[in-house]
Amino acid sequence: MRLVGYIPNKGDKRTVINAITDVASRYEDETEPELCYTFELDEFEKKAAQAGGIDLCLSDTEPISALQVVRRIRADFPRMHLLLIADPKLSPMAYIRPDILPSSLLIRPLEEKAVKKSFDELMRMLLMQLRKTESKAGKFVLDTKQNRQLFDHTDIMYFEARDKRLYLNTAREAVPFYSTLDKLQTELPSMYVRCHKSFIVNTWCIRSVNFSEGLIELENGIAVPISRSYRAEIRALKIGGAS
Repeated sequence: MRLVGYIPNKGDKRTVINAITDVASRYEDETEPELCYTFELDEFEKKAAQAGGIDLCLSDTEPISALQVVRRIRADFPRMHLLLIADPKLSPMAYIRPDILPSSLLIRPLEEKAVKKSFDELMRMLLMQLRKTESKAGKFVLDTKQNRQLFDHTDIMYFEARDKRLYLNTAREAVPFYSTLDKLQTELPSMYVRCHKSFIVNTWCIRSVNFSEGLIELENGIAVPISRSYRAEIRALKIGGAS
């Protein structure tokens, strides 16, 4: 996973680099982010051209010529994610345009918490794309009397047992079917873990774990419980953000 960044503002430099280094370290077990920063615009364009491929580009919008460089980089790497830093006085019309297409935006004055949040969201998106491309787990096949449905494991957040049925939960829907969690647990690939007598969670979707409250926070603000009997399994995952 390759990141190229242009950070000319001395006041932003420490905030951005500290935030990005901290977030990137959380994903070292699954990917090895290559972080390349520069403080000169010409060098930024050269490094981008030499990269051979960019997953994430971080760029200031000042001076205004920086946006011209970003447009050229976007043309060379149309699938990259782009995080822009902008002054509140700069009109959004300067960068909200089809030949730039920012994925996320940071407005000055920068706060390390906001930088971490934006970068973490982009890293998660990239990691999901990487998992979908490289996963050998295939798809989860759900057969019912009515039809057969196929689900990417990157879309499944958790399974829940309730009302004498199981529910496959994505960010968009809860799909009921008949089985048991014990049986399902033996059939699922290794990214799933039991966290409660009524829940199996997809570790790919975990944002943080709060042991004191007995909750796992997933994407989209969804929370599922952890029971005491499964805490050891969850702790063994060594998830960033556990408390």
